[in-house]
Amino acid sequence: LEAAIGGIVVAMGAIVEDRGAEGRLAIRLTPSLDDPSQRSLEVTQTSVMVPAYALARFFDEQCTDHPAGRVGALHLAAAQRIARVHRARLSVNAIESGGCTVTFAVKTSG
Repeated sequence: LEAAIGGIVVAMGAIVEDRGAEGRLAIRLTPSLDDPSQRSLEVTQTSVMVPAYALARFFDEQCTDHPAGRVGALHLAAAQRIARVHRARLSVNAIESGGCTVTFAVKTSG
């Protein structure tokens, strides 16, 4: 799980790295209100608008023009595989004002 989380942070950092002070990530860990045994990690960047086609292929290591670059795409594909093994949920959603949020939700017990 640590590799998945690290990969998500590295990839999202790659998206914003050329933005200077504007290129920031927000990382939030929250418990689920519906299921106390579930935690969600959200990594948000608001600096770069990610096109819809890139969001659709966000976890695809074969995406040649991935906004996180080739290495970032590999990190995200690995995170998706790790999520599947642990029966976790990994998703990306666009933010209306620009940017995107990657959410990694996993049961911590039970």
